Amino acid sequence: MTHDVAYSLLHMFVNNPCHLLVVIHEPSVRSLMDSFYSCLAGIRHASSTDSAVTKLNPWHAALILSIAATSAALLDEGMLNSSGCSFTSTEEATRSSLAWGRAAQQILEEARETAAMGSTSLEEVQARAILAYLVYNREGYSARFRFLHSCSVAAAREAGLHVVESGRAAAEEPCIDRVTRREIKRRLWWHITATDWMSGVMGGPFDGSYTIHPRHMRTRLPRNLNDNDLSALAARHDADTVTFPLNVPTQMSCFLQRIRLAEICRSIIDAREPSHPDEDVLSCARALELDSLFRSALDDFPPFMRLDAPVPPGAPCHFPLQRAIINIAFHSRRARLHRPFLLNGYQPWPAHHAPTHDGRQREQYQQCRITCLDSARAVVEIVVALFEASLTQAKSDQAAGAGAGAGFPSSPSSHGRPLAHRLAIFISHLFAACTVLACALHAPKTTESASDKAATNELVIKEDLSRACRVLEAAGRESPVAARLVQALTNSLRPSRDKNAAATDGLDDQRAHYPHVSCADSAPASTSADFTSVRGHHRGVVSAGGNAQTQAHVGGGGRAGAYADAGGNPGIVDFGLDALWSDFPGMLGSADNWDELFSSIDSSC
Repeated sequence: MTHDVAYSLLHMFVNNPCHLLVVIHEPSVRSLMDSFYSCLAGIRHASSTDSAVTKLNPWHAALILSIAATSAALLDEGMLNSSGCSFTSTEEATRSSLAWGRAAQQILEEARETAAMGSTSLEEVQARAILAYLVYNREGYSARFRFLHSCSVAAAREAGLHVVESGRAAAEEPCIDRVTRREIKRRLWWHITATDWMSGVMGGPFDGSYTIHPRHMRTRLPRNLNDNDLSALAARHDADTVTFPLNVPTQMSCFLQRIRLAEICRSIIDAREPSHPDEDVLSCARALELDSLFRSALDDFPPFMRLDAPVPPGAPCHFPLQRAIINIAFHSRRARLHRPFLLNGYQPWPAHHAPTHDGRQREQYQQCRITCLDSARAVVEIVVALFEASLTQAKSDQAAGAGAGAGFPSSPSSHGRPLAHRLAIFISHLFAACTVLACALHAPKTTESASDKAATNELVIKEDLSRACRVLEAAGRESPVAARLVQALTNSLRPSRDKNAAATDGLDDQRAHYPHVSCADSAPASTSADFTSVRGHHRGVVSAGGNAQTQAHVGGGGRAGAYADAGGNPGIVDFGLDALWSDFPGMLGSADNWDELFSSIDSSC
């Protein structure tokens, strides 16, 4: 990777709308790159490299590589012809991303083994946090992501990011760019903290726990400022405290809402029964109390954070997609809170918690159920709209050889189109929301109020599931990364998933080579990728493409989403999403089965 390529990838990273990683300061990283490549050039011309090599800072190398890996992973067809882009195809970008990501991790681990006791830096923590995010968007909430996140927490503490406001930390801060560095430290610490708290309500081994306690930190919340504001305010006497009000849109607007969501997640964890952190909140009344935190946060949204609001002047070009991400995150966690009360006719409480069923409790039960369904449906609606726009743009880019356009309505940008259908954050949330809707569709029926009947209208739910199936199948055909995640999520719900273990294991073994995997361009009519007349929007036909991919028809009998490798050899079994949702009544019948299903989907998402 040359100096110019590193510059270009840094620019792509800073201007990419698909993440909320406001944890670097572009001018500072540019200066770091200049110093690193200058040192590297000196090594190449040195007569003896042994002593010169030690001048290279491994943390700087890891940060440069992690930024490059993330930019390459999020690159889409529309960016290939942009100035400064060094890739000829998205497949080449994906291969480079994998190589750079592995190199960054190797440097971090080797440097940690040889570093002096307590030796760390801001750049190490930045690199670890960025790599953790990259892995999450490839694999979802996987064991590797959890490990990388834990490493980020440890490195952040070693670097003192949890005590930025202490007198000792301020005294040790270099005078140059002191205000900027302190603010970046706040952003980075709160990014890691928010990730830690939200991980506690995502199922898996971390469920019901967090490692960062608010009483064990002394770092203020980051301020509502753009990066260029930090430099402009540096000369002021109050440069370290001045901020814009929250109703002023900045590149930090969505990041600050993410922190507020994380605080709600921490409150949910704290509300669980002592000594039972792995059990959900088991009281309807307590769940509704916690739901008031969601209601308050959503009501407090600045007007421009609402999806139907126009983008305000001065907002970052990537703001529309990022506010969609925030809305998805809020609604998915809200649905997760009320999910234990979803199934009408099934009480999730253990015997010693079983309540009496008076009228008030039935009303609370229905309120939780309706809120769960409304939030799940909101997630489906937002993600499906994103996917339809993203897939249509991908098809347009393939046909036109990349041109100007927008990856999300009202979000024109000179930095390409955000291909949402390739990101695990969207696929996982959509799949989890579909699981909630399918459960409600097949739950035992009892007497319902008029409002409850409206909320669980079967035709509406079936329409939502049908639209979600179409975009998930299309995403799997368009992107091998998406195909891998959809297949893993599908297998987590199948009673016959053990039969598919061999295929899934084989897929994991191919993880490093997934650019060569291609989706078959065959699908039954019920799961076709022809997006026509969907809520008034005409969508084009989406098919797999790319220079390194080979389309193939695998099998028959209307298998949807089957795909093959570059040699045409059969790869993964079909997704069968339509059949999956229809099979729910046969898959589940007892409370234990429902619990097992939700545990499985949590671990996969």
